[in-house]
Amino acid sequence: SYSDGAKRELWEETGVQTKTEPELLGSFWLEKDYPTRKEKERFEVFRVAYDASMGPIVLNEEQINEQWLSEETLKQLYRSAPEKFSYPLQLSCRLIFKFVR
Repeated sequence: SYSDGAKRELWEETGVQTKTEPELLGSFWLEKDYPTRKEKERFEVFRVAYDASMGPIVLNEEQINEQWLSEETLKQLYRSAPEKFSYPLQLSCRLIFKFVR
């Protein structure tokens, strides 16, 4: 299921395991043309509340420019310079910010 995939990705990317079900914030379809291929992806955006009992956050070394941010910090960065965000992250942020107070 998408929820199981979200939990697995959370573990693979951060070393954090959740005992609760991830909250589905929404989804979107993205098509992008590159010189050698056309990319088509469906994105499912989930949220999990982190607490220290879930273990330490250890970001995956294979990722580039990966950061652990609070929703509020992400919102501030997005509002100040949305052009610095990849298009999929821009679309993800729109879903996330519907739920940030």
